[in-house]
Amino acid sequence: MTGGDVAVRPGMNAELEVILEEARDVIVAPADKVGTREDGTRYVMVDGEARSVVTGLEVDGKIALLSGVKEGERLEAIPQK
Repeated sequence: MTGGDVAVRPGMNAELEVILEEARDVIVAPADKVGTREDGTRYVMVDGEARSVVTGLEVDGKIALLSGVKEGERLEAIPQK
């Protein structure tokens, strides 16, 4: 490094967060409320019925639901096999 007032010098450490993708204005559900069928498609339970959904980002135990549910609908537990 050369010249001027350098804030980071060799041997110093830094922590940073890199945001690779961001989703806005999407419905987010806990990952345990989203099931995966044998064919790989995803679904949620609403009013006792399985409903197909299209999912997006999955981060920290939460999944973005891009289509298949409306804001305010209550998701039910996925039945255990």
